[in-house]
Amino acid sequence: LTAKLADFATINGAMSFNSFGYGSINSKINERARESRTFYDISANVNAEKLIPGNHGLKVPMLVSYQTTTIRPQYDPFNPDVRLEASLEARPENERDAYLDLIQDREVKRGPDEQVLQLRNRNNAYLRQV
Repeated sequence: LTAKLADFATINGAMSFNSFGYGSINSKINERARESRTFYDISANVNAEKLIPGNHGLKVPMLVSYQTTTIRPQYDPFNPDVRLEASLEARPENERDAYLDLIQDREVKRGPDEQVLQLRNRNNAYLRQV
């Protein structure tokens, strides 16, 4: 999914979900996914110089992004014969979230990335990183 906001910014988004047992038709049972995986990514390319009034000869490209990947196993890793849902139900309510955080893989990436470039005012041919 992409949205363009005139010459100011471009926003991109992506998401994917693979459930337990996901795999190709030709794959064997033991080659298929044994966990559910959720991924989403939102990023924006912003021309921050559009916020500065006048022509200063600066270009300020900025990339802002946020990515999250969550992997949740189908079976309890500490007791592989028991499904995760059954293992969670057997635990006291106050321990379920902490245990789920322990066995679930979650990766979060976020951050801005910016540069300031000075252009020549006459023909914009000379770039210099500031």
